[in-house]
Amino acid sequence: FPVTITHNKRKHETNGVEYHFTTKENFELMISNQEFLEYATVCNNYYGTKLSSVSQTKHTLFDIDFQGFRQIKQKIPNNQLINIFLLPPSLKQLEERLNLRGDVPQSEIKLRMENAIEEILHCKEYDYIISNHNIEETFKAVCSIIQNSLQEGSTGNLSNLSSQIKNIPLENIDFFLQESLHATKNL
Repeated sequence: FPVTITHNKRKHETNGVEYHFTTKENFELMISNQEFLEYATVCNNYYGTKLSSVSQTKHTLFDIDFQGFRQIKQKIPNNQLINIFLLPPSLKQLEERLNLRGDVPQSEIKLRMENAIEEILHCKEYDYIISNHNIEETFKAVCSIIQNSLQEGSTGNLSNLSSQIKNIPLENIDFFLQESLHATKNL
């Protein structure tokens, strides 16, 4: 289900498919009407998941930042959450990926990089952390975590995960934290 956002629609995006686009004023009205399970301001835009989007589902997958994660964690018991943080291979590679997209202006890339640094500083709040070197392997790892957690009825237990998880290269999280802290000093 698409989240509601306030950034301008890009050429390749369709309202109601990737996102539900709205104005900042309308988004703020929805906030005051308590229509969101979670919402956050990211790169000067609002992003949020409307309660009506998730009320009919048994399992819901969210692609949200740490602000939204914290809100959901306050509302839903931890034993009902499977939370995974996806790390870029490095900040340099993240910036290269953004540049390769070709549809992100340099001013927005700078803002996204600042946001990524802030996100990485919160990665230890999650039960699982995966370094996203390869999208196919990352997808397999996420699926394995979800499958294992649903079968086991618990989260946070890495010992029973399939070999797919064990084969994902996961760097030392402290490296990313140090890289992010160093980057914040240079902003």
